[in-house]
Amino acid sequence: RSLICCFVSWLSLSVLKNHSHHQDDSTRTTMRLIALVTSSLSVLGACYCADMATIKLRKNSGESTTATMPYWSGCSFQTQRWFKHVYAIAQFGATITCLIVSNPSWPFAVLLPIQGASFLMTLVRKGLIDTKTYHVAYAISLFLVFWVGIRQALLTWKWDLVVLQALALTTYQLRRMGVNKYTLWIPLIIARITIGDAYLHWDIW
Repeated sequence: RSLICCFVSWLSLSVLKNHSHHQDDSTRTTMRLIALVTSSLSVLGACYCADMATIKLRKNSGESTTATMPYWSGCSFQTQRWFKHVYAIAQFGATITCLIVSNPSWPFAVLLPIQGASFLMTLVRKGLIDTKTYHVAYAISLFLVFWVGIRQALLTWKWDLVVLQALALTTYQLRRMGVNKYTLWIPLIIARITIGDAYLHWDIW
């Protein structure tokens, strides 16, 4: 998902910038629309594939990536709860970065914690690092993604990062309230495609 969204975002921006003098407004709009629709479909496709994998592989209905994550001995319930909230919000933020379709670095940067988590957990299982090291390293990888947004905000003075965080918190809270994931994402995707680039300064990239 992240690679697809990164690629179509980069492609739409690259083609439009390199050939803008040969293109009319309708062509520019069409190319951006293709990028938006492709990213949106990749997000829905990822949700569907995750559901299918869960149905086939999950043995316990109470299992989830964050809920059953191991913690170190002596880690308080409050600390565990804080980590779980941060991780969950970050997951929603990662999905939203794929829907923004502006700075290609955002969906690409998301790959670091996604792939890093699997690698770190492998090290935990092999006894090469403990669970505390895992959580510290994973949290740092999440911050590095957040730094991409901070750097963008400092360079452009745009509100993209604030909007992204607000949407991540909102979607997270709605999901906690029991809202179906497709009921959550489909209206947001429709709104994103409908709004297009009206409030997004994608051309700065």
